[in-house]
Parts: sequence; C-alpha cells; structure tokens
Amino acid sequence: MGRREARGSVLGAVRNPLIFFSLALLVIEGIIGVVVANSQMTGPYQFASVCIMAGLFLVVVLTVALITVKWPKHLYEEILRELESSRRVREVISSPGFRDTIEDIVATRVRPECLCRPEEEGSN
Repeated sequence: MGRREARGSVLGAVRNPLIFFSLALLVIEGIIGVVVANSQMTGPYQFASVCIMAGLFLVVVLTVALITVKWPKHLYEEILRELESSRRVREVISSPGFRDTIEDIVATRVRPECLCRPEEEGSN
C-alpha cells in the first residue's frame, strides 16, 4: 500500500467529530513527543512539554464533550442514515407489489406439494 493510499484510507475513516478530534490529538501529541524526545531539553522544559500535551488532551476532551452536548446529531449521522435505509427497506417489503412478486415467484418455482397452507396447519 502506497503512502497516498494509506493517507486516503485514514482520511476516509474521519466521518464524525470524535474521530477527527482523536486523529488531530494523535498528530499533535506525536509531533510534540518527537520534538521532546529528539531535543536536548532539560527537565523543566520536558515537564512543560508534557503539560502542553496534557492541556491539548484536555482541550480535545472538552471540545468533544461540548459537541456531544450541544450538537449530538453530528455524532450519530451514520446511525440515522442506516435507520432511514432500513425504513425504506421495510416500506418496500411491506408493499403490496413486493408481496405479489414474491407470491408469483413462489407459485412458479415451488412445487405445490411443498407448500404448507395455513388452513391445513390450523386443522391439526
């Protein structure tokens, strides 16, 4: 997998604010972590860098909490799409045209002796 394909798959996974903020936090903290690890910082500067990373984490958590409280719809857009899709499927399945089509298929492809009729089941 090439670099461009990997980048495309990562960006394709960003579908809601939670994933976006998680990805942003990982990138920012990764950059700061690499800078701290490869620099000649002394103890106080390293501590300040860790505090910055913790602060950024807190900002991301608070931002996601704000989005969750203020605009929760953005967190479950995919679920709403799936619900709408299943509602449309239920409408098609319950339509008279679908039922007639299924009955026609059964009548042409299934032998009559293999069909059990509801009237016959109730008489046992």
